[in-house]
Amino acid sequence: EVRIETIDCPRPQAIEKAVADFKAEVAASIGKVAGDNDLPETWQNQVASIDELHAEAAKVAPALKGIVTSAAGETGQPYFGEGDKFLTKSRESLERKVAGLVEDGASQAQAVAGIGDSVRGTIIADKPEAVGSIARNLTEQVHAAGGRVVFDNKWEKHTRGQYSAVHADVFLPSPSGKRIK
Repeated sequence: EVRIETIDCPRPQAIEKAVADFKAEVAASIGKVAGDNDLPETWQNQVASIDELHAEAAKVAPALKGIVTSAAGETGQPYFGEGDKFLTKSRESLERKVAGLVEDGASQAQAVAGIGDSVRGTIIADKPEAVGSIARNLTEQVHAAGGRVVFDNKWEKHTRGQYSAVHADVFLPSPSGKRIK
């Protein structure tokens, strides 16, 4: 037997305010997360096709894994999925993402250039106060590799239903000299 029940929440605004207050408290404990937030919109993937993006992402993946692992330091835990299965986006996933962007009005070239997670990793911080030092470590590592990083602190913005994290768009040069995001 499965029973599904609902309850009336007498004060949804109070809950919403409590969530917003909590996010603001966490954002304050994280502090300012700075990177290369002045990058122009033209900083995108320097590839012409899904196949090229997938191939270049595979070339950049070992560098990103090393950077993320090093940046995590003592206060964070790097994560790429079991067996690193999330380190690079699959070709099928890239195809779906590009198709969605094209459906929304982008050209094929714009869609491929704009994909921001062909290579990805996660750092799980032990506590919010550690995020600032992890972000500084990440910025230093990315710069040392000839790349750039742009941060977006989702904790600072209270959007109903949106999860909270600090996102970092990392641009790295591939061994063939192409910039990959």
